[in-house]
Amino acid sequence: MDIKRAQRGQFRDRGPFPGGCVVILASIVDSYERRNEGAALVIWTLLGPVDTYSVEVTSCLSVPHSESGDEVTADMEFAKNMCQMHRKVSPEELILGWYTSAHDITEHSVLIREYYSPEAPNPIHLTVDTSIQASSAL
Repeated sequence: MDIKRAQRGQFRDRGPFPGGCVVILASIVDSYERRNEGAALVIWTLLGPVDTYSVEVTSCLSVPHSESGDEVTADMEFAKNMCQMHRKVSPEELILGWYTSAHDITEHSVLIREYYSPEAPNPIHLTVDTSIQASSAL
């Protein structure tokens, strides 16, 4: 096996959980379980390589925030600094968007999108419903 090509990710597993998918899913669960006491949601930046026809989420970074009633204040300066440091280690991973542990899109989503739009022309907003409730839509 060509070590250089493997390090660049050209031999990634394309099975049911390609690339870093398992790591991302584990990060979502872990971040929600370890959120601050009283926090209703978590916010993370999604990162990964982009090519002509696709994007692949391969890693993510936490975005510290505080919640007060209907207000959510995210520390976007911290998130920006973390992304810059991550880019030094993995320059091929670009900002793709963000995920929240919310079950719907709110006015806060629009504000967060404004932050990610300059970095990603069409930012991904992944919502993960952590309430684990049965849905009649299934």
